[in-house]
Amino acid sequence: MIGDKLASKNDLIELENSLRRDMRELEYLIVIKLGGLMAVFIVVIATLVKLL
Repeated sequence: MIGDKLASKNDLIELENSLRRDMRELEYLIVIKLGGLMAVFIVVIATLVKLL
């Protein structure tokens, strides 16, 4: 039946909260990885400047 597949308002609120939490975790991971990449690029550029 269709009634079994309908979500209640509470279900949607829980889903929204879960998605927000997951997105926040992904954002933190991306920031950490980008920070690491920037550090590596700075070291590489500094090394190239020294060599050239």
